[in-house]
Amino acid sequence: MVKSVRRCAVSVQVSEEISGKIESISMLRAELQSIGSRKLLENLASYNDRERKLKARVLLYLWEIDRRKLYLEEGYSSMFDFCTGQLGYSRSAACRRIKAARCMGKYPEIALMLSNGELSVSTAALISGIINPANRQEVLSRVRGRSYREAEEEVARFRPVPRRPERIKPVFTLRPKVRESKESTPDVGSGKKSVGCSSSDRSVRESREMEEGARVEKEYRLEFMVDEKTMEKIQKAKSVLSNKYPKGVNLELLFEVLLENYLDHNDPERRDGSDNDIEINKLNRTRHIPQKIKDLVYRRDGGRCSFVSRSGRRCSSRWNLQYDHIVPYGKGGDNSPGNLRLLCARHNQLMARRE
Repeated sequence: MVKSVRRCAVSVQVSEEISGKIESISMLRAELQSIGSRKLLENLASYNDRERKLKARVLLYLWEIDRRKLYLEEGYSSMFDFCTGQLGYSRSAACRRIKAARCMGKYPEIALMLSNGELSVSTAALISGIINPANRQEVLSRVRGRSYREAEEEVARFRPVPRRPERIKPVFTLRPKVRESKESTPDVGSGKKSVGCSSSDRSVRESREMEEGARVEKEYRLEFMVDEKTMEKIQKAKSVLSNKYPKGVNLELLFEVLLENYLDHNDPERRDGSDNDIEINKLNRTRHIPQKIKDLVYRRDGGRCSFVSRSGRRCSSRWNLQYDHIVPYGKGGDNSPGNLRLLCARHNQLMARRE
């Protein structure tokens, strides 16, 4: 009975603490909603600058704790255990910070680059495996101001691999069978509790059902290397296809679309001139923008969003590009190149809201 009362008291205390924190967050959200847009951006820039400097300081603290092995006095056998157990980092975050801190301890200029926003914690951890006193200047100059993906490419220069021939390997994969749930799942927020076994038992049962209902399919694993020009073409093709597949274009989908398109235009069994004539006639009877006009606008705008902010910064997005009428079609605007521009989907929506 006493233990039950204590549990209730602790539960009430935790509930009150959570309620208080939620209330403070709600107050902060209300305060942010009352701030003007320009002030909001300025405040964010200020906080972002402070965050970068704070990250550098945190890494220096971690380096010093690691150097003194203070984690041993706190009851942890390694710096990794200290970061995950004491500081609450995830496993991946702990690894990144430890690598970055040790790298910063050897090369103090990394702290300055991190404070200035020229380097991220992830990039500092990435270069920790290749940087040394002989190449430090070259490595840091190559990754300075670059995104993590760009930094990965630069780091790969220091780890060249032999070129391998292409490989095509047949594999058999398990494709889970889609099943309708026999149990009713309550809507979120309905207040109803699901009735059944525990979460661990349910996961085991679902895993077993997936294995029993899965079907085996034959597929092929393709492995080949391409040069830089081919990779640029792949990225360009993905960008063009993103209008049709805005959720993402992986290599499997890309090659499927490209192969189908090539065969449609070059396979004698698929080509049919009458179908093409029908499509052209349909196009002439609609208000759709002719493909030649689209191509002209696309080349003129450089295949990227043409939106320019008040400060003169042009959007660099090449994803999900759309053709926008400067003077709306419903207000008399035509399909001439001068009345068309290339916008990414989000800036197209912004201009629509303004209109």
